[in-house]
Amino acid sequence: MRKVNCAGGIVLNPDGDVLVITNQIGKYTFPKGTRKAKESPRETALREITEESGLIRVEIIQFLGTLIRPGHTAENGTTPSVIKHIDMFHCITDTIELCPIEPDAISAQWVQPNKLDGLLTWQEEISFFNTHRADLNL
Repeated sequence: MRKVNCAGGIVLNPDGDVLVITNQIGKYTFPKGTRKAKESPRETALREITEESGLIRVEIIQFLGTLIRPGHTAENGTTPSVIKHIDMFHCITDTIELCPIEPDAISAQWVQPNKLDGLLTWQEEISFFNTHRADLNL
């Protein structure tokens, strides 16, 4: 499978809830997306978080690591056909209201951390989150 370089974040609001995106094929995931030419992982993460949630005031706290999981592209619909290498950042915001800008993000919601295991589509994202709970102060 083809490798796709992406970046995104685990975004926390002041209540300690985590941002989760529902994409166009019904997958629940952290906000992330493909890096554009000459764009740094930090720039990609902030752009994608804004596009997929409508959040403008987002601060990156730290780099958490690279999450590797299967993924979809616009051309292939629901069958994973790529391997995504997602540089993930711990982010915070003081904003609660969500309003996705990007048409690929059907909805955005705040989820309590203890409910992510039963919601996130990708086991790799669940494992990554649980591995980094201490880094996120959760």
